[in-house]
Amino acid sequence: YSTQRHGISINTLYRNVRNDAPLLLVLRDNFGSVFGAFVTDSIRMDKSYYGHGDMFLFTFYEAPAPMESRAGAEPRLRHVACR
Repeated sequence: YSTQRHGISINTLYRNVRNDAPLLLVLRDNFGSVFGAFVTDSIRMDKSYYGHGDMFLFTFYEAPAPMESRAGAEPRLRHVACR
């Protein structure tokens, strides 16, 4: 699903993934932040919470650069971590 290809309607998202489970949902906002969810049930509109304990949310963030490196050590790479 892509908003550029499918539009911004949440109903279109629900319709396109209604039979897909488990599902890894990854989103990028207008500021470049990446986050998402792993869901074991089909995504649907509901009046109450649903799902199981193995569902989770996540976000990616850029780890800060190290303050200093040891003499002679390889330069440290910036990396993306998930928490």
